[in-house]
Amino acid sequence: MGYISGLRSLSHHSTLGIPTDLSARALAIAERVHYLLRKANEHATKRECEEAERTASAGVEQLKMSVFELSEHLPYNEGLRDCLEEDKCLEKILTERVSPSPVTCH
Repeated sequence: MGYISGLRSLSHHSTLGIPTDLSARALAIAERVHYLLRKANEHATKRECEEAERTASAGVEQLKMSVFELSEHLPYNEGLRDCLEEDKCLEKILTERVSPSPVTCH
């Protein structure tokens, strides 16, 4: 939800030079991914594990592609695409670029 809030803020007053259509598309994808992850949770609660995994994986892949596209316009994007392609923890990658403090991925 924090990512979605951040994208909403970007779309209203971007000072980073991110095109409005790009931030709007990223927001739409993030909201779709949030929906997919909630559906995955519903499947998991019903012990429909294969469907839960498939739904969650689809959402995460969509989010990664959106972050790839958006990252091209961020001032701290150096190496971000390589890290994401190596399947590193997204939270850790972004935090390392914004704050030097360590983050633990689960």
